[in-house]
Amino acid sequence: LSALEADAGKGASASAFYAGLAYQLGPISDPGRRSKAKAKSYYVQAKLPAAAHNLALILLDEGKGDAAVKVLQEHAESYPQSLMLLGRIYVYGLEGVPKNYPLAYQYFDKVIRFNKDPQAEFECAVLLYTGRGIERDTEKAIRYWESSAKFGNLDSKKALYNISTGPERLVWMSIVIDAQPNLKDALEGKENFRLYTNLELRQIQQRAAMWIDAHPTRNAEMKYLMPVMKI
Repeated sequence: LSALEADAGKGASASAFYAGLAYQLGPISDPGRRSKAKAKSYYVQAKLPAAAHNLALILLDEGKGDAAVKVLQEHAESYPQSLMLLGRIYVYGLEGVPKNYPLAYQYFDKVIRFNKDPQAEFECAVLLYTGRGIERDTEKAIRYWESSAKFGNLDSKKALYNISTGPERLVWMSIVIDAQPNLKDALEGKENFRLYTNLELRQIQQRAAMWIDAHPTRNAEMKYLMPVMKI
């Protein structure tokens, strides 16, 4: 930490970032030395997208939503993590920032254009399906959910289960249970399997198994609300 601070004092942006990170998390040898004030100071000095993102997370934790938004917007166009966080700030109205669904959609859409992120696809799909602040487009919403689900996004799998009917609903139920086995009893308790013959149920299971085999669970989601984002 002393070496990082010395380099940061000479204008090294990367060292300033990691010094900020050390004070945000606490040095490995002495976690009790955490200091938000020092972390913020080094992040401001670093002038890096990741530093701005971490600084915004600290500001959100302090309840300073508007200040966090201002910091995020400085580098968001080149940093998808910050675009995603801005979208969530506006869709949920975090820390005093008024909800703004059209603006949230714009940020999520930029993330998708940047790297086709499955969580951003899920968020866009929710807004499109409900028509919150934007023109309702259920077909586009379903395409986003299906694309996101193929990359292992459980929220999208649940959404497709919830909006489906008939055999298609049971296919998605099986897919969700495969991804999260602890939901098995809750989901099965919502369905009336007596509506289907044994042959139909076997066909439903086969369809679900084929989908699962074609799209194995992946850890493809970017974790935007982690305590910090490293460069």
